[in-house]
Amino acid sequence: MIGLEMGADDYVTKPFSPRELVLRIRSVLRRSAPTAEPTVLRDGDLTADTGRRCAHLGGEPLALTVREFDLLVFLLRHPAKAWSRAELLDKVWGWQFGDQSTVTVHVRRLREKIEKDPAEPRRILTAWGVGYRYERTHD
Repeated sequence: MIGLEMGADDYVTKPFSPRELVLRIRSVLRRSAPTAEPTVLRDGDLTADTGRRCAHLGGEPLALTVREFDLLVFLLRHPAKAWSRAELLDKVWGWQFGDQSTVTVHVRRLREKIEKDPAEPRRILTAWGVGYRYERTHD
């Protein structure tokens, strides 16, 4: 878990199956493939430029890991829908199985970077009993 908190995209614990390793490698390669067309997503003072793979809050650049950026873009593209941790693991990470606490850690770190008060989030909300949802602020 410490590796994920420090910015790692993934990790495999021993023992692991060769099939799991191949699936995780394919997932990383799929995520690193160029996107069809660049888009700038906006929510108030928050922007995410998918072509340049950068995000800004209040005009200031955000230092996001690859996975934090991918999570932010996914949530910005799907506002108001509650996503379970398993669904986010599948849609953002490309994993059909894995430790769902990975999602929790990344959401916490992303909140620390985009929320005025991470303890009282306005954008990435917890949908109790489900997972998370993104609420547009329109500041």
